[in-house]
Amino acid sequence: MATLVILDGPEKGKRFEIINPITRVGRNEINDIVIANPSISSYHCEIEKTETGIRIRDLDSTNGTKLNGEPIRSAAMFRNDVIAMGDVPMTIEGEDVPQGTAAAVKAAEVTRTTIVISPRAGGRVDTPKEFGKRHDLKLMWFILFGVLAIAIVALGLSFFHAN
Repeated sequence: MATLVILDGPEKGKRFEIINPITRVGRNEINDIVIANPSISSYHCEIEKTETGIRIRDLDSTNGTKLNGEPIRSAAMFRNDVIAMGDVPMTIEGEDVPQGTAAAVKAAEVTRTTIVISPRAGGRVDTPKEFGKRHDLKLMWFILFGVLAIAIVALGLSFFHAN
């Protein structure tokens, strides 16, 4: 049976079995799973058992729901994934929870791009703009110190002029 296990905090080790086809989680007593933590919304999220596995859906909670460190609105869950509801980290385990990870599924969906840089005549390769200097910090510091020096001189002159 699919089970949520709290990983840290005052309720560390507490287990919640996911029995219903849709299990609602939150602070309010009307939820199927009640977690009395101020970082969890009254109606935080719902966990749905489907034919293909288990999904988690955030219910517009104040502090959000994360799956393996990534904020989600709705996502598939896999065995040993880490779910954070507000400040409460949990994991999902059980024989009826599919193996794999959301990260592995996400990685499989990522398209790969290969960049080939070939030298121009003469063997010189120009660095793309994206990899060059982003800011000229030396000029910024020079201007900052110049403005500061002018301000100090102006204050000094006004002080001596007043006396």
